[in-house]
Amino acid sequence: MSDTWLEAFRCNPHRAITDLFSGRAGADLRLDVPELLYQQFPTNMSDERAQLDDALGSWLSDMREDYASQVKRLDFPVYGKRVCDALVALQLLDLPQTRDRIRTDTGAWLRWLSPLRLAPERDPGLECFRLLTRGQLDARHTALWLRLATDPRPEYLAAALAGLRLLPNQDDARKNQALMLQALLRHAVKIHAGKARTFFNRHLAALRGLFPRGPQHWNQVLDEALEGFLEHTEEPIARELADSLRAGALTSSQAKRRRPSSGKAPMPAPATREEWSDLKDDILGSDHRPEILARRLFEILERNREYAEATGVGHFFVRTLHNVGTALLKRHKLGSSDMTRFGVMIERALVWEPANPYCWMLWAEWFKAQSHRDAQEATLREMLRLFPNDLPAQVELARLLIAREEWDEAEHHLQSAIDRDPNDGHPYVVMARLLALRHRFSEAEAMLTEFLGRYPDNATMRESLQRLQARSYLDTPAAAFGDVWDDEIQEGADHDD
Repeated sequence: MSDTWLEAFRCNPHRAITDLFSGRAGADLRLDVPELLYQQFPTNMSDERAQLDDALGSWLSDMREDYASQVKRLDFPVYGKRVCDALVALQLLDLPQTRDRIRTDTGAWLRWLSPLRLAPERDPGLECFRLLTRGQLDARHTALWLRLATDPRPEYLAAALAGLRLLPNQDDARKNQALMLQALLRHAVKIHAGKARTFFNRHLAALRGLFPRGPQHWNQVLDEALEGFLEHTEEPIARELADSLRAGALTSSQAKRRRPSSGKAPMPAPATREEWSDLKDDILGSDHRPEILARRLFEILERNREYAEATGVGHFFVRTLHNVGTALLKRHKLGSSDMTRFGVMIERALVWEPANPYCWMLWAEWFKAQSHRDAQEATLREMLRLFPNDLPAQVELARLLIAREEWDEAEHHLQSAIDRDPNDGHPYVVMARLLALRHRFSEAEAMLTEFLGRYPDNATMRESLQRLQARSYLDTPAAAFGDVWDDEIQEGADHDD
């Protein structure tokens, strides 16, 4: 977008916005209006953003009040596209004034916007719902989101779940989680009557990935959701679904104690903590062949997968794969058939918990174990897109870039990780290696010395400083540098029963 347009905007914001949407502004046609505005108004332009907010709100009001003549002049598709673009721009730039104006009279705005829908990709009503998920100061829209969940269109269910997730909760996220489960229950019985439980379990697994907690927590949340759900429906299918979900909501210890009743198949039970813990101890030792260890891991994972399919609880499958599988990949070289099967397990884990960064990191480790560096890099970059604050992903990507001698970008990622968490020693150690390779020894030494001043008992940091001072690892080829000292920092979370 030209500087001329921005100057015109500062002089007359409302006229400039009208010119932009009409095409008279001479904007870069490679981008749509929302992207153009997002680039032109960065977050530090607070005054201009406030003017933009007011101008977009006025433009939308004019389009609404002048509906008949605008549609006659532009035709329905163009009119709807422009309105849709304005609503998307409000979301991209997170402009609160117009959003709050719409929130005060939501019904009237939706009555205007909903008929403008051309397709899921061009739906002003849906964009309005998405806009209203942001900046909720109270719970006034709770009923709106629950009603929206019964819409058969999946994109509307996604908006409803986002609205419930972002409701103010006084630091009690369980309230939001229970409402989200209630929304899924309402959608399941309305839209997927014959496969309601399968639908619910799959989406419950995705929520578990978004909010990693143990089964006991989620069983309690499910109880709360079922109570609220059954208060507002008397349909037989709803009662059947609630009964089947309550029957399957078992903790690990309950599953182990449960016995089959006469005439019914036994409920699958997940592997016990002792089983996978013993396997991990054997993996960390050196007395067992990799193929034997892999077979034991796959047996445990298959049992946990059966339990997940029966109950919708993918917690045990995903956590065992992460905790034990990561150790197996790092400590042992598996055969091609075992590696292929391991990859299938990772893909299943990503289905159950697509928003779990540990699953993504394990996928990157799997590519690394096979020397598929391009795929490893792509996975790590996707991780940082999905989880921009994930420090292990930043450090691991930096290690990979160091091996490729792409040092500037590696230093950028490491400095970002250090700035975000100055108490984590892992990025400091990797940064010291990078600075040494770039012959910036004094910087590296000063950085490690400063960290040791704060944490004098950190043995890894002390050893890193000693090696730096002795220049003992400078003979390591840059191509192998990302693999040095792989065991310094053992990442991961304990298996949570």
